[in-house]
Amino acid sequence: MNNKEKISVIVPCYNVEKFVEKCIDSLINQTYDNIEIIAIDDQSKDNTFEVLKKLKEKYGEKITLYQNEKNKGLAYTRNFGVSKANGKYVGFIDSDDYIDPHYYEVLVEKIINEKADLVVNDIQLVDENGKYIGNVNKACNGEISKLNIIDNGLCASACNKLLRKDLLVKYPFLEGKINEDVASIIPIIVNSNKIAYTDKAVYFYVQRSNSIQNSKFSEKRFDMFDSISVCLDRIKDSENYEEYKDVILLHQLL
Repeated sequence: MNNKEKISVIVPCYNVEKFVEKCIDSLINQTYDNIEIIAIDDQSKDNTFEVLKKLKEKYGEKITLYQNEKNKGLAYTRNFGVSKANGKYVGFIDSDDYIDPHYYEVLVEKIINEKADLVVNDIQLVDENGKYIGNVNKACNGEISKLNIIDNGLCASACNKLLRKDLLVKYPFLEGKINEDVASIIPIIVNSNKIAYTDKAVYFYVQRSNSIQNSKFSEKRFDMFDSISVCLDRIKDSENYEEYKDVILLHQLL
């Protein structure tokens, strides 16, 4: 396909020395080659930044590397990456995950051909050794609509989507909170003009025992209420607000 449209892929990194090389290599090996890789280390306590510097030396201008001056969190790091992105479209990949070689070729073709604001795809769960865990998690069940995409446990994920940069600027991630995706990605879905969906792109979501999502309860979990509040405020003018609110609360609070 035509590779003229540049896309920016943002890779926030924190304590992923064992995983980040596989993540970056999966981006380098994409069949769609007009990709700007923006890797940002959030002051990792392990050797993540050293691994990233070696990858930068290996791949040169294919990778733009930054390091936060202090630990700022995932939301800040993503917002910073968006501010540095030169592509019309932006994707995110967690630094312990990886993607199929055709991943961004499929997403770019879909978003351009359908003149969409964003494209959504499914997620395959794997363990730390790359072994499949169960079936693919579907990002949309049934007819492709805003409601069906929001009425789904993957709706708030930034990683299984390719989005227009200007929408990410308009609806930034909520800094200083966990579950920061909720306040950004769901309003983008609700306020978009057109959404595309594909089950042809494969994102491999690595299940780590010490990840945020799999960690024990802490008071930071209450951040979800702040994220939901900002999300609802950002979609309050939607014609179908009440319907959206119900499914958002269902999936984000249960």
